[in-house]
Amino acid sequence: MAQNQATFTIEDYNKEKSTVAVNVGPITALNFTAVRDALDDYKAALDNIIIGEIRKTTISEQFAESAAAITNQSAQRERKWLVSYRDVTQFFDVANTINNVGFGNVYQVEVPCADLSLLTGNSDILPLTQTQAAAFVTAFEAIQNSPTGGNEVEVIEIRHVGRNL
Repeated sequence: MAQNQATFTIEDYNKEKSTVAVNVGPITALNFTAVRDALDDYKAALDNIIIGEIRKTTISEQFAESAAAITNQSAQRERKWLVSYRDVTQFFDVANTINNVGFGNVYQVEVPCADLSLLTGNSDILPLTQTQAAAFVTAFEAIQNSPTGGNEVEVIEIRHVGRNL
């Protein structure tokens, strides 16, 4: 069963941020407006009991996935794939009159627990034509939007990086 949550990010005088979250239950097309209205009421009530500023509201849906034990000792969060992608939407309208300032901009996302056995040829770069990589690229490009306006993206490179977070 999905667990949905709304998170409110609150900023203080020193520009530090904290969050408060509420579980909101299932969200469907039939109850979305009612849930959104309830969240607006909650946000207004929250605003009345704090002196900081509410900077962001996030609604997320969580699904329970695998509970299987991890048996491969190489499964380490510090071994990451750095996925570089770019915004490929030049215009925001069909008449090509509204330029997308994000067109061509490169963005990155990290994926933990990289399977380094997929690397070949003494390289840290995962070939995008490799079977698992190609499947990932197809899925990534189908779901990921550019941060500059929900535009289509294109994966440029997947590279192994080590991070100690």
